[in-house]
Amino acid sequence: MQRQYLNQNVYEALQSRLHFIFQEFQNIFVSFSGGKDSGLLLNLVLDFRKKYYPNRRIGVFHQDFEAQYSVTTEYIERTFARIEKEVEPYWVCLPMATRTALSNYEMYWYPWDDEKEEAWVRPMPKHPYVINLRNNDAIASVVPVPKSEEDNDSEAGVAEESGGNGAQPTADASENNIE
Repeated sequence: MQRQYLNQNVYEALQSRLHFIFQEFQNIFVSFSGGKDSGLLLNLVLDFRKKYYPNRRIGVFHQDFEAQYSVTTEYIERTFARIEKEVEPYWVCLPMATRTALSNYEMYWYPWDDEKEEAWVRPMPKHPYVINLRNNDAIASVVPVPKSEEDNDSEAGVAEESGGNGAQPTADASENNIE
């Protein structure tokens, strides 16, 4: 394949691609890690949207892996606080298998592991746009969430209503289009 040079610089090429994206796609999301590259891209897209498509809303997705530099977390906090009213913010704090190179005994680490909350590196972010196991009904219906002591006290009434065995209905993943 032969290299083909265009008569435009990187910024002009980005502007052309953003025009294409905004014209062709209804839903536009920027994945924001909190690093310098995704931070720059996010700001360029927001500037572009403000100039050419001021009435379009874009989504901003951040996958929080729990253990990161505190300066990165502070930057993410500041950025979301600054843009939350002009975007659809999604700050995701869910346990998922993440390969680790830090342990000889465990191949995977699960950030925000609901069964090991006492070992979390930092507290769960508390914003209305943070998605975690405790505040998302769609996820909670598929993934069992540990109950607090208060919830356990009221289980007796639930057990009587459900036939006395305490069994709760469970959601089938296929009902929620989750594979």
